[in-house]
Amino acid sequence: MIEDDLPEAARHWRDRLDFPMSFARSGEPFRRWRDKTRELVRATLEIGTLSSATAEIMSEATSENGVSQRLRLRLADGETTEAFLLTPAGRGPFPAVLLFHDHGSEFRLGKEKLIEPWDDFDAAALHRDWSARFYGGRSLGAELVRRGYCVMCADAIGWGSRQGNGYASQQALAANLMQVGTSLAAVVAREDVQAAAYLMAHPQVDASRVAAAGFSFGGFRAWQTAALVEGIAATVCANWMSTLRALLVPGNNILRGQSAFYMLHPALAGQLDFPDFASLIAPRPALFQAGSKDRHFPEAGVRQAFATLEAAWAAAGQRDGLAMHVSDWGHVFDAAQQDAAFSWLDSLLRP
Repeated sequence: MIEDDLPEAARHWRDRLDFPMSFARSGEPFRRWRDKTRELVRATLEIGTLSSATAEIMSEATSENGVSQRLRLRLADGETTEAFLLTPAGRGPFPAVLLFHDHGSEFRLGKEKLIEPWDDFDAAALHRDWSARFYGGRSLGAELVRRGYCVMCADAIGWGSRQGNGYASQQALAANLMQVGTSLAAVVAREDVQAAAYLMAHPQVDASRVAAAGFSFGGFRAWQTAALVEGIAATVCANWMSTLRALLVPGNNILRGQSAFYMLHPALAGQLDFPDFASLIAPRPALFQAGSKDRHFPEAGVRQAFATLEAAWAAAGQRDGLAMHVSDWGHVFDAAQQDAAFSWLDSLLRP
């Protein structure tokens, strides 16, 4: 029996990982490395020629807090997804936050994990339960609108309006996409880039003040999107950063397959570590939060990744633009973390 399906061959290659595309290995000035590497990654994920998603309004509600819309987004590959778009009361254009929902093995909800639906009683009840478990009982969308942000969140493939066949089907979904020359992670990355382009072009949004934010898998998507889209002004990642080597150990979720395919770019595997990829954001502001009791992300791996990020921002000449915190919490994004993150955003986008 092979523990966690990690054979000796995998351990051998894990221990030899040296990520030849990383900044540390490049020997180049940071900005030259960043620009060259970003273009290579965008070409690998076939992002270069993507246009914005297009949208139609499915339902709308107006209150004293602003306007809530359920959108149907049409994407470049023919896929459609649903999104919530919240616009504050008052006169725009507004700063905006593109929210990314978590994984959590709860596929009935996508965007509804972060924004309470106004037109679906059952989903609203599930939203409240999910918020109590992971978000301190708060609706992130409502909190950000209260602070004066336009907010958007869309369903990734496999969740909410696109929930498909659940946890067990993720491996089949990933395999079927790889067999036609792409990957599940690339599909998500391309869709998130198109959602960002849509939000940045919205007439009620100030395109120079758009942030990406998320928790867990949503945090991964937030920093990935910011790395790929130069126009993202600030990034908040809660509880998704580590070196790859630190995750490839018995007991870690990434060894189970399934959801790991959402974060696995085959053409970049072994070439860029997670913090190397995230370093493409520098020198733009970014906040990374982590919990010392997070069972998914060993603290040693988090701190090693943070050291890589710090070196990149320092080399970019903006060390003060990077904020990193490891605090005494588990795998949650509670009210205290949110207050810290959103106050940090306010200082940048609503000074």
